[in-house]
Amino acid sequence: MDIHDADLSGLANASGYLFQLKIENTVKTSRLQPHWTVDAHEHPWSHPETGEEGFIDLILTPVRGRNIKMVVECKRVKDGTWLFLLPDEKAGLTSFFTCPWVYKGSDRRDIAGWDKFEVHPATLQSEFCCIRGSGEKEPPFLERLSRKLLRAIESVVNEECRPDSEPAASMAIVFVPIIVTTARLAICRFDPNSVSVTKGILPDEGASFEVVPFLRFTKSLEARPGDMSRAGQQSVFVITGSELETFLANFELDCLGEPPTPPWRLHGTA
Repeated sequence: MDIHDADLSGLANASGYLFQLKIENTVKTSRLQPHWTVDAHEHPWSHPETGEEGFIDLILTPVRGRNIKMVVECKRVKDGTWLFLLPDEKAGLTSFFTCPWVYKGSDRRDIAGWDKFEVHPATLQSEFCCIRGSGEKEPPFLERLSRKLLRAIESVVNEECRPDSEPAASMAIVFVPIIVTTARLAICRFDPNSVSVTKGILPDEGASFEVVPFLRFTKSLEARPGDMSRAGQQSVFVITGSELETFLANFELDCLGEPPTPPWRLHGTA
């Protein structure tokens, strides 16, 4: 049976690998090349507690200093919009971001945990995402995707803490979870008091909508006992693929330190 080129093209286009490879190539060949590098792709992971396993699409590290690892999930969607709700009409940009870290001691004393860092670029932040086609009987799509990404990061942290991976000198690594997508990202600002209590819908007027290049998705995604247990909320950057270069070009993470105990707890509200 003959297979036409159109059939093969359709098979390739049905996969999300093309978008993943495009994002990887963007980092390797763009103006970001002097600053960021692809540390790994298709990195296998296996969670020691849940038994989940999979592959991390990309791990990015800065060329200078390698104390940051961006763990990237590439998600292609077809003609999709992800709408994030902001029930505070006056909500502004935030630079706070809660993510995992590991401190690797040269004395083989490793510490891991979660903390709030100051990460730029500052963005809007939401804990509610509406995606067309998500069923009410299953966990919301972005929550499921973010949870799996965080578990993958926990697996990488465990790898970093293995005795055979000890550094010659003490070092700290902060892991930044990122979802890069082809979806259009939009926000909806509204006053919760204006929502119909009988229908549970927005008023005909009063809500405002805006397309954004990236934002923080922050909420209590899960809490489990163990060394990597998390109190409060966790954060994931969600970025439109076409805006990844801008995001990486403006990325900064503050409050990294060198003392033996993590000094990174920030006092304030996100």
